[in-house]
Amino acid sequence: MGKGYDRGGNKNGKSIGHLQQDVEKGTCPKGIKRFDKGRGFKEQDHVHFKDNSALNKDGTWKHGKRDLTKDEMKYLKENGWNIE
Repeated sequence: MGKGYDRGGNKNGKSIGHLQQDVEKGTCPKGIKRFDKGRGFKEQDHVHFKDNSALNKDGTWKHGKRDLTKDEMKYLKENGWNIE
């Protein structure tokens, strides 16, 4: 039997809601402030960092820019972010 209907969630890793739960539980890298679902035309899911920078899921910066820690890079890659 198939996996069922795909409602646009992450192909790899957790949904945005589950990622945000990790933030709230303190189980994600400490530099991550929150995860937001993309809203409106062409806005991507994105992650905000404690320094107020934000990274889109495709790896482009929404605003600000910084070097990601190894832990942040690993966590985001495991959860579908395109990090180079």
